[in-house]
Amino acid sequence: MGWKDEAFLEDLRDKTRRGMAGQVRRGLSAGGRAYGYRSEPMYSDQHQIVGYKRVVDSQEAAVVRRIFELYDSGYSPKTIVHMLNEERVAPPRPSRGRRLMGWTWTTINGSPRKAIGILNNPLYVGKLAWNRSQKVRDPDTGKRMMRLRPEGEWQWTSVPELRIIPQDLWDRVQARRQGRRQAAGLTPGAKPKYLFSGLLVCGECGSHYTIKDRGYYACSANVNRGSAVCRNTKLARRDRVEEILIDCIYKELFSPETVAYLTRQVDEALARLSINPDEQRRRIEADLRQARTELENVLTAIRQGLTTPATRGLLFECEERVAGLEASLRDLPTKPPRLVSPPSAVESYLRQLRETMGTDAERARRLLAKLIGPVTLRRDGTHLVAEVQGNLEALLGLDDPATASLYGGNHGAGRGI
Repeated sequence: MGWKDEAFLEDLRDKTRRGMAGQVRRGLSAGGRAYGYRSEPMYSDQHQIVGYKRVVDSQEAAVVRRIFELYDSGYSPKTIVHMLNEERVAPPRPSRGRRLMGWTWTTINGSPRKAIGILNNPLYVGKLAWNRSQKVRDPDTGKRMMRLRPEGEWQWTSVPELRIIPQDLWDRVQARRQGRRQAAGLTPGAKPKYLFSGLLVCGECGSHYTIKDRGYYACSANVNRGSAVCRNTKLARRDRVEEILIDCIYKELFSPETVAYLTRQVDEALARLSINPDEQRRRIEADLRQARTELENVLTAIRQGLTTPATRGLLFECEERVAGLEASLRDLPTKPPRLVSPPSAVESYLRQLRETMGTDAERARRLLAKLIGPVTLRRDGTHLVAEVQGNLEALLGLDDPATASLYGGNHGAGRGI
């Protein structure tokens, strides 16, 4: 049956792709909507919808032309985004599950290799590219991921009625972009270089802090989207942030006094959990025997013809009680959870952090993520205040949040920057 199901799905995928390819050849949409266009249904002679066709949205098309003209005039994508957000121009719809926070420069800049992003979309000059990517399932995680197909498999269709950008403007923009890429010489996918990269969070909008001008942290939403999205313009010197937060970790969050307090909390929690498992099992088994006896009595009454709404209700209640007790018996732990000693765990992490801070920033950053997790920076007058929490659950290796909550949870501190 499993083989038949897999063969059916494979055949269904082929038929779906064949149908989508046919829609594209007929000039119809195969899904997705680029900014600057909207979809309109197409009807058959019997007034049935046979597909959807892209048409130019005049308001969004005017925004697309303005973006191209601004970029051709020398403006950067970030500057253009700031202007659009200040003017409250409606941004494209966000991906599923993401917040709508206005325009971002990556929406405009995109990726030339993938032909995505406003400045790279060939649809704006009347060329439709289909079959650029496919979704595949990761065999380890089971999640579906988008993978780029080889450029030779892309299918191109001419759609001159969808042109928004004149060819000469398109050519000038692409020439400028090519020149900027060659001048920058940047390597994509670079690893974080600094201790707190990806760990600092803006307290006003929830975005991460990013490095600005190499020496300062700044809210990425303010930098990339402008003050219309986040008004947090406060900068924090990188060396100052690292000095204060590292000092807080060693002297406050995980000081000897704090670790001793956490150890007492863990010992008390273990004492609460150290109920004799055998006694608890005997108690559940006794309740289960009584519940099964009651269930058998109800079934006997039903077999003798006493089928009434009351007996049916009792049958449901007894079956539910038996199932619940059986589940409790299966889930009953044989012994209390074994934990790493808090002093040894904390000392090990702090020692590794001290050894790697000056030699391996990426490893040190991972240790910090384990020790404290995200750090929230909030404005307080002319200063930023960092809210830091020690991540005790991660240090003790607790995978079950329900169990982790028994040990006192996180402990925090605040420091001015």
